[in-house]
Amino acid sequence: MTARHSIEHDPHEPKIDRRPESFRLIFALLAFAWFGMIYAYGVEWRSAVIGGATGMMFMLWASVRFKHLW
Repeated sequence: MTARHSIEHDPHEPKIDRRPESFRLIFALLAFAWFGMIYAYGVEWRSAVIGGATGMMFMLWASVRFKHLW
Protein backbone atom coordinates (compact mmCIF):
# COMPACT_ATOMS: atom_id res chain seq x y z
CA MET A 1 0.00 0.00 0.00
CA THR A 2 1.35 3.42 -0.92
CA ALA A 3 1.27 6.48 1.29
CA ARG A 4 -1.64 8.85 0.75
CA HIS A 5 -0.85 11.92 -1.26
CA SER A 6 -1.28 15.05 0.80
CA ILE A 7 -1.85 18.56 -0.47
CA GLU A 8 0.17 21.29 1.16
CA HIS A 9 -1.80 24.41 2.02
CA ASP A 10 -0.60 27.88 2.87
CA PRO A 11 -1.96 28.54 6.37
CA HIS A 12 -1.96 32.30 5.66
CA GLU A 13 -3.88 32.05 2.41
CA PRO A 14 -7.01 34.24 2.55
CA LYS A 15 -10.33 32.46 2.37
CA ILE A 16 -12.29 32.74 -0.87
CA ASP A 17 -15.51 34.70 -0.48
CA ARG A 18 -18.18 32.31 -1.77
CA ARG A 19 -21.21 34.31 -0.65
CA PRO A 20 -23.64 35.17 -3.45
CA GLU A 21 -23.27 38.65 -4.86
CA SER A 22 -25.76 41.18 -3.59
CA PHE A 23 -27.86 42.91 -6.18
CA ARG A 24 -30.18 44.59 -3.65
CA LEU A 25 -28.92 48.10 -4.40
CA ILE A 26 -29.22 47.55 -8.15
CA PHE A 27 -32.77 46.21 -7.76
CA ALA A 28 -33.71 49.15 -5.53
CA LEU A 29 -32.35 51.66 -8.06
CA LEU A 30 -34.11 49.87 -10.90
CA ALA A 31 -37.41 49.84 -8.98
CA PHE A 32 -37.01 53.55 -8.21
CA ALA A 33 -36.40 54.25 -11.91
CA TRP A 34 -39.46 52.20 -12.95
CA PHE A 35 -41.77 53.90 -10.45
CA GLY A 36 -40.41 57.30 -11.41
CA MET A 37 -40.96 56.68 -15.12
CA ILE A 38 -44.47 55.29 -14.53
CA TYR A 39 -45.38 58.23 -12.29
CA ALA A 40 -44.03 60.80 -14.74
CA TYR A 41 -45.12 59.33 -18.08
CA GLY A 42 -47.63 56.53 -17.42
CA VAL A 43 -47.37 53.07 -18.95
CA GLU A 44 -47.15 52.40 -22.66
CA TRP A 45 -48.05 48.70 -22.51
CA ARG A 46 -46.64 47.56 -25.83
CA SER A 47 -43.21 48.95 -24.95
CA ALA A 48 -43.39 47.46 -21.44
CA VAL A 49 -44.27 44.00 -22.80
CA ILE A 50 -41.53 44.11 -25.45
CA GLY A 51 -39.01 45.29 -22.83
CA GLY A 52 -40.04 42.54 -20.41
CA ALA A 53 -39.87 39.87 -23.10
CA THR A 54 -36.43 41.11 -24.18
CA GLY A 55 -35.19 41.00 -20.58
CA MET A 56 -36.55 37.47 -20.08
CA MET A 57 -34.90 36.26 -23.28
CA PHE A 58 -31.59 37.84 -22.21
CA MET A 59 -31.81 36.10 -18.82
CA LEU A 60 -32.60 32.78 -20.50
CA TRP A 61 -29.60 33.20 -22.83
CA ALA A 62 -27.29 34.16 -19.93
CA SER A 63 -28.52 31.23 -17.84
CA VAL A 64 -27.86 28.72 -20.60
CA ARG A 65 -24.64 30.38 -21.77
CA PHE A 66 -23.06 30.40 -18.31
CA LYS A 67 -24.51 27.02 -17.31
CA HIS A 68 -26.76 28.27 -14.49
CA LEU A 69 -23.83 29.52 -12.41
CA TRP A 70 -25.79 32.36 -10.85
